[in-house]
Amino acid sequence: MAFLRRLRCPNCGQKATGISCPWCSYPLMRGRAVKEPREQKRLKKPVQARAKAEPKAKEEARAKTEPKAKEKAREKAKTTKNLYTWAGLGLLVAGSLVFLAAYFVLLLTWLAALGISMLILSFILLALGRTIPKLSPEVSALFLETGINNIAALVEELGIKSKAIYLPSSLTSGGPQVLIPFHFNPLLSPITKAFPQRLIVRYGASSDDIGLLVTTTGTTAVGMLESIPGPISAELESALTFLFRGILGVADGTRVITSENHIEVEIYNSHIENKTAWFHQCLGGPLASVVASVAAEAWNRPVTINQEEHHRGRCSIELEVLGEDI
Repeated sequence: MAFLRRLRCPNCGQKATGISCPWCSYPLMRGRAVKEPREQKRLKKPVQARAKAEPKAKEEARAKTEPKAKEKAREKAKTTKNLYTWAGLGLLVAGSLVFLAAYFVLLLTWLAALGISMLILSFILLALGRTIPKLSPEVSALFLETGINNIAALVEELGIKSKAIYLPSSLTSGGPQVLIPFHFNPLLSPITKAFPQRLIVRYGASSDDIGLLVTTTGTTAVGMLESIPGPISAELESALTFLFRGILGVADGTRVITSENHIEVEIYNSHIENKTAWFHQCLGGPLASVVASVAAEAWNRPVTINQEEHHRGRCSIELEVLGEDI
């Protein structure tokens, strides 16, 4: 009978009889085992070898290209940084030669004035060479996009639909941060204690009073202010204009109107592209995040974003101040 014939187990390699292998319980084939054709084996070998060699080739290519890319980036940064310096030095040498030759040798007043103008331009270019930031705008945009994408992934994966609460630094262990409740609760319990430096925090007595405590662009923007404004429209407007126009350069001006617990802010000629995403319903856009963080610090109370609209370069933001004075 077929099952009494001694067969070699294809799983463990032991010779056995019966329906299954007594060593590994692998089912044994009845009758003659079908061998794989030699031509098929011959065709399989180069495919398997190629599959094993591809990851190694990719790693080697990456190891070769990464140092070159880094070196090119360094050279580009050095060239950009030294562009004003080299131009200033060139004008300094040329202007000095033109001035000396025109004033002492040729005795031409207009040519000496041209040399003095070249010297003035050289001093301006040398001064501009010192003002170039160490980090390029592309690197700053890279960090910003990375942070926003990480927060957006958390919010979208958890399916959070509640409005974010912008907290002042008095309610956090560091600077102003954002509390994102997991569940929507219209009757939010007052927040009186400072939160610890953790990602998931409890903000109330109920079992559903749990949320995420994250950092946004507003946290860093508040640190750029020379002083924290007070809860007055004029002071908040001055601080936002100084921040958006003087430091960040993302808008031409702001206007602030306060009415009890509501704050209306208009930002003129915004230079930031308006990208509407699902998580913006929770956190708001970058400009709204900065405005809410500054307002939370100014009022020393939690703040939420009720509405945000963009129309022809103008951004209108409506905030609501929560709770009582801390």
